[in-house]
Amino acid sequence: MDLVLLKHYVRIQAMTSRFIFTRIMSISPKANLHIVTPHDDTIAPNVNAMLGNHTSTTADFEVWSDEPGTIYYIFVRDADFNVMPNKSLIMAGNDPRIVRSGQLNVTADQRKQVLLDGFTITEPGYWTLYLVSEDSAGNISSIQGAGFSL
Repeated sequence: MDLVLLKHYVRIQAMTSRFIFTRIMSISPKANLHIVTPHDDTIAPNVNAMLGNHTSTTADFEVWSDEPGTIYYIFVRDADFNVMPNKSLIMAGNDPRIVRSGQLNVTADQRKQVLLDGFTITEPGYWTLYLVSEDSAGNISSIQGAGFSL
């Protein structure tokens, strides 16, 4: 993005591979101008999950993030993993040990329901929904989880 100050005007120009966007705005001579781009955002979002009802065939969770973006989640039996899944695995969601995976677009602090069904828990153990959130600048939260035992 280019920013050019001209006496009492500012010209902001942003380019993509196909388009050039230009905006000219008048400003006060005493104005303090601060431009924030997505690249200025280096703070990872915070993500949370809360367990709702669960049975051997369904589980529901509420998930939310303090920034708009995408929440990625996986639902696993903890005994199938020697260590906690990493962010890349949660975001890809394609490991055969994963019972369910998905992603949700979220707005800041708005809770969304995740209903997991279509599975049958036949072995006792601890089951966890692991999740991360990615904001528009590409910052990724720490891993959070919520789970239950059967």
